[in-house]
Amino acid sequence: MDVLRRSARKSRMERIKNEYIKEIMGVKGVPDITDIIETKRLQWYGHVKRMPEERILKLIMEWKPQLSKFR
Repeated sequence: MDVLRRSARKSRMERIKNEYIKEIMGVKGVPDITDIIETKRLQWYGHVKRMPEERILKLIMEWKPQLSKFR
């Protein structure tokens, strides 16, 4: 968002909402990089959840460490 704000020559001190900055720059409907990353993570999670139980990646993802007896 900082890149768009600087490109629009608007300061944080002006207290302009991010939605308005996106309108000014013409990227109102375009997803942010954080939205894209979240979508890709969810796709990967679904991919791993559908794997067979014996796959090492699924075993690692579902692994829960045991609590230490020496607490």
